[in-house]
Amino acid sequence: MIQLHYGDAQRFQRRHADINLLGYLNAPLPAIESQYRLNRGQATHFYIEPLEKRTDLPIYADGLRTAGCHRLRHRPGWFNIEIPINCSELLVGWNSIEILINDAHQIRHSLTARFHWNPVPPSFPLHFQDLSHIQSIQDIGQAVNGLFEIDRTQNTIRPVHPVGADVLLLLGPPGRSQEAQYSVEFGALDGIWIGTSDFFAGHLAETPDLGIKPGYCTNGLATLDRRGGVRSWMAWGDNLANNSQSWTVSTKQGAKYFPIEAGVKYRVRHQLRMRGLEAMSRFRIWPIQQREPSQWLCGATTAKIPRGFPRNQLASFGLFQYFGTPTQWSDISLYALDDN
Repeated sequence: MIQLHYGDAQRFQRRHADINLLGYLNAPLPAIESQYRLNRGQATHFYIEPLEKRTDLPIYADGLRTAGCHRLRHRPGWFNIEIPINCSELLVGWNSIEILINDAHQIRHSLTARFHWNPVPPSFPLHFQDLSHIQSIQDIGQAVNGLFEIDRTQNTIRPVHPVGADVLLLLGPPGRSQEAQYSVEFGALDGIWIGTSDFFAGHLAETPDLGIKPGYCTNGLATLDRRGGVRSWMAWGDNLANNSQSWTVSTKQGAKYFPIEAGVKYRVRHQLRMRGLEAMSRFRIWPIQQREPSQWLCGATTAKIPRGFPRNQLASFGLFQYFGTPTQWSDISLYALDDN
């Protein structure tokens, strides 16, 4: 009845502030109670996507409102257990986790799984060119939202169809100034915004008892749309219903255009620069058979965020998509920049 999408023996290396266990409950909903126990410690509540909508959250593009609408694709029964990496019960090496759920009929379901935790993050530079020997996506990254797989015949990484909102696979370590270079090929251009990559900074809780953190923090999300528009985003707590310090900045919509086509391979250079309290993210994209342009196509900065507002201190590079036909990434390299 309880299924973990990446199996009952998983592996994690430090890439952001949480360990994410994505799963599904195949039982009558809504769940009456949902808890996990790490290494036989205290019971901790986690969120399971319910049947009903919530009316106290913003209306999103598809008109549905739930606490997990960007994290769990509105699919009833889905969950994303978030274990903080500073949790006192978390052990270096192998950990045991017991998942306990009472369904809508008060029938108890349980699953015991294990995962290996390595608190030492990967280090720059990182290269992901040959994926033929990779057995699991968790050998090279951490899925924060959504499901990802490796296509060894094409030597690519892609999300599993159907693609959800804010699907994110982290490949890089937490850091400051850094750069990613990669190749990307888009499927059918059937989404409004087509995400390419992100410098992810974390999630923020809306209320302590909710059991999932909907607030999105980024130091540089690169997106395009099917009409050719391009846009960079930076945010602290995007999607939070009520937080006076939440902020989002982005390139003005329609300011830049780059016509994209399905089935064409492109090259991307995506960069994050951090100096003191300020951060700036920019990217450029070009057909792979052409020379790299000298100009940045699109960028965003935190320069105008008031000083009293919170800032993202670190970010980890990840592959990001927002709905649509699965995008494919390949030939990825990550580097630290010298102005950290």
